[in-house]
Amino acid sequence: MKPNKRTSLLLLTFAILVGVLAAAPLWGPGIVNTRGGGDSPFLLQRTLEMAENLRHGSFPARWMSHAAYDLGYPFFNHYGALPFYLSGGLTALGISPLLAIQATQTLGFVLASVFMLLWARRLFHNPAAVLLATTAYTFAPFHLVNVYVRGDSLSEFYAFIWYPLIFWALDRVAERPTRGRFAAATLAYSALILTHNVSVLTFSPFAGVYLLMRCLTKLPGEQRRNLRHLARAAGQAALPFVAGMLLTAWFWLPALAETRYGQMGPEFTAGYFHYTNHFRGRDLVQSSFLFDY
Repeated sequence: MKPNKRTSLLLLTFAILVGVLAAAPLWGPGIVNTRGGGDSPFLLQRTLEMAENLRHGSFPARWMSHAAYDLGYPFFNHYGALPFYLSGGLTALGISPLLAIQATQTLGFVLASVFMLLWARRLFHNPAAVLLATTAYTFAPFHLVNVYVRGDSLSEFYAFIWYPLIFWALDRVAERPTRGRFAAATLAYSALILTHNVSVLTFSPFAGVYLLMRCLTKLPGEQRRNLRHLARAAGQAALPFVAGMLLTAWFWLPALAETRYGQMGPEFTAGYFHYTNHFRGRDLVQSSFLFDY
C-alpha cells in the first residue's frame, strides 16, 4: 500500500481496537478461569517470582526460589521469559500481580495486531485485505487458546507478536540490505528467542527459507544461476539469524550447558510427551460449528 498519513492512522487505530477487543474478556474481577481452574495460576507464581528477582537486582533472572515447595528450580534459566519481565517488572513497581498480568496480556494482543498490520501493508495493496489479515491473525483460535484455554502459556502467546514483525523486517532486508534493516531483523529475531524456546525451533526454518526466497527473487535471472551470487544471497539470509543467536547467547548458552544439572531424562520425551503421539488425524476436522479445543 502507498503510504498515506490518514489511512495509516485509521489502520493503526483499527489494529489497536481489534487487539483491545480480543483482550476485553481478561478485564474481570479475577484471573481467567481456564480449564475449570486450569493453569492460569502459574502466571501469578511466575510473575511474583520474577518480581522478587527484579527487586533484589537479579538480572537476568534465573531462579524461582519458592517453586517446588520452596526448594526452588531454575525456571527462568531454561524457559524464554521475556513477557514475565514485563508483568514482573510492573509488580515490582507496586502494581498488583493480577493487574500486571492483565496489562501484559492486553499489550500482547495489541502488539500482535499492530505488527500484523505492519506486515500486511507490505503484502497487500487493498486496505480491506489488510484489515482482514489483521483481524484473522488477532482472532486466530490458537492465539486465543493460549490466553483463554491454556492460561499459563504467556510466552507462547507473546511469540505471536514477533512472527509478523520478523517477516516485515526480513522483507525490508531483502528489499534493500542496510545496516539498520539488518539490525531491526536481528532484534526482532532475538526477541523471539528470549520469548519462547519451542517457537524459535519451529519458526526459524520457515523464516530462513522465506528470507532466502525473497533475496533470490531480487536477483536478476542470470545471477540466480551464478554460484557466487547464490552464496551471497544465502549468507545475507543467514546473517540476521546468526546475529540474533549471538546477541542472545547469554540466555540459551547457559541453558544448554547446565542441562546435565536438571532432570532432562527420557521421561520428558517418551510416552505421552513423544512427538509421534500428537499428530492429528481425522479429529483435525471437527463436526461442530463453534471452535472445540
